[in-house]
Amino acid sequence: MKHMKRSIIYIIAFLLLSVNDAQAQFNKYEQKPENREHRRFNPQEFDKWMESFITQEVGLTPEESKQFFPLLKEMRLKQFKNDQQGREIMGKLNDKSTESDYEDAINKTLELDLQNRKIEKEYYKKFHSVLSWKKIHKVRFAIQKFNMEALRRFSPQRNRFGQGPQQHWRWGQRNN
Repeated sequence: MKHMKRSIIYIIAFLLLSVNDAQAQFNKYEQKPENREHRRFNPQEFDKWMESFITQEVGLTPEESKQFFPLLKEMRLKQFKNDQQGREIMGKLNDKSTESDYEDAINKTLELDLQNRKIEKEYYKKFHSVLSWKKIHKVRFAIQKFNMEALRRFSPQRNRFGQGPQQHWRWGQRNN
């Protein structure tokens, strides 16, 4: 029995050392610039991934996909321009900005958010010329699900298992 406990302790210690060594090897691999290249963002690949993801989640036919995705891209481009404008407005604020400046910036960005919702509503009507309302409903949730997956995948704090930043249970420190 005593021999068995000792063997188990040795096995556990060996496994812990092996995992630690594997993590060190992985970190060394990730730090080389040529190995980080695969994590560079490619808009065309991103769009293909999004289209594939939504098509699969919603069950779009090839004909529906062909007609739907150009409309979705149009909508996203219009919304992106508003979002970019909002980032520029908020980016101009600094330590010298007054309360009035902050109020104006917030009101302008809220107005841009409302414009984005109006754009979305307009395009959902256009989507209905291609898809049923049921599929449009599924598209909304597929886009949300895709955005969460994309955030997780492209997070700079991803660990080797493709997961986002992990919080330590006790101290709130990141375990990466």
